[in-house]
Order: sequence, then C-alpha cells, then structure tokens
Amino acid sequence: MNGNKTGENPKLHKVTVVLGAQWGDEGKGKVVDMLAVDADLVCRCQGGNNAGHTVVVDSTEYDFHLVPSGIINPKAKSIIGNGVVIHLPGLFDELQKNENKGLTGWKDRLLISDRAHLVFDFHQQVDGLQEAEKGKKSLGTTKKGIGPAYSSKATRNGIRIADLLGDFNVFTEKIPRLQEIGDKLQRIGNEVGVTTKRKRRCGWLDIPLLKYTSMVNGYTKLCITKLDILDTFEEIKIGVAYKRHGKTLHYFPSNSSELAKVEVSRE
Repeated sequence: MNGNKTGENPKLHKVTVVLGAQWGDEGKGKVVDMLAVDADLVCRCQGGNNAGHTVVVDSTEYDFHLVPSGIINPKAKSIIGNGVVIHLPGLFDELQKNENKGLTGWKDRLLISDRAHLVFDFHQQVDGLQEAEKGKKSLGTTKKGIGPAYSSKATRNGIRIADLLGDFNVFTEKIPRLQEIGDKLQRIGNEVGVTTKRKRRCGWLDIPLLKYTSMVNGYTKLCITKLDILDTFEEIKIGVAYKRHGKTLHYFPSNSSELAKVEVSRE
C-alpha cells in the first residue's frame, strides 16, 4: 500500500506490508483498514477465505474473508492478487452480505487477477478428510480447501480464473506457422534435450515475454546464447511488441486463448 501523507517525501513510503507474526488473529484487518485511509491501492497477495477480518464503520460491522478490508475506502482500489486462491461462491456471498450492510461502489474499486487459482468444493472435501486422517495431530484448519488448492497450483493441475475462458486448440493452430524458422534454429544449433532426446522448440527472441519474466523474477543480468549460429540467416528478427486488433498490448496474456489472438511485431 502507498502510505504517503501530505508533506512527506513520496519516495520514503512506496509500500507498506502488513504481516501477522502470531499464527493469525492478530487484528491485521483493522490495521489495514486504518492504513488504507492514505492508500491508493490495497492488495491481498495470498491466502483464501480462511481469513477473517471485521471492520466497524459508524456502528456497522463489515466482515471480510477474501476481499481486502480496505475496500471500504472509496478512494482506494482493492486488488485480489494472483497469489490468492478464490472460492467463487464464497466471494459472491461475501460481497452480497456486505452490500446488504451498506457497502457501495465496490464494483468500481475491486480488481481480481485472472491468474488467481480457484478453490473448488472438492478441495474443501479433501481438506476435511486430511484433517480427519490426522486425528489428534490435525492442524486445526478451517477446512476451506486452501491447502489442497495450493497443492493443485504447485502440481500444475489447478484452474485459474483465466482458464475458464481459455481455448488451447486455437493456440495450437498458430504453431505450424512459426515452425519453419524454429526448425532451422533447432537444426543449426543442435538443440536436443539431454534427458528426453526431443527436439527443442526454438524461435526469435521475444522481448514482451522477456519483459514479463523480468518483472516476475527481478533479473539483475541477462546472458544471451547461440548468437554464433545466426550468421547463416540473411535477416535476424526480434519480437518487439504484442498487438491485438492493431493495438499494442502493455501486458502479457494470461491464457492460451488470448495469446492465440496476438500478433507479434518483429523488427
């Protein structure tokens, strides 16, 4: 959160992070609500609806589980980030209950990452079964399916919000058009997997993808290899931008369906 106050140097207060240090129930929601008064963005970065925060405004109690408690501030945007796991029925129920209590304007202030993973009912059932199996050694979870949802994310078989609209077949139809250059790069560079012995997929340097991975990983240096094989090409191209409907995208698409509709500008 941006906790700047009038008269202070904005460079001194870029982000304020609220962490609980006593295994939960420390009153984080109230602290966030207090800090949100001077914030432009209030972000939830992890967890799910196992959390619980109560904020009292003019004698009205608002209860939050997934939604950042800063949503009450009409001047701040509230963000549910890609690290959060979302149970959609729970989210809709939470918003409706708080709206009935008087929360207004949240549709204009709440942003949800389409890279956030979803919690399904079977995750909650697995959570309960795992707790029961541990008996007296159980962790005491809320059985909201948070742990199993993160397990699905880690094993790459989870479903993200973006995947609800994805169409992988559209993406695969585009691959053959790029294969000729890729095959030549693979052949000259002798790109074969050491373990699988499969031919590696190759292509021109993709700057939009590089920018995205740099943002995620925070690179300090880059090492570019295989420059020695490019002298056999009359022309060397670099992907410099993604465009859709003639307009440059300023973000990296989160699903294969959107990526399939992108045209790469190369120079």
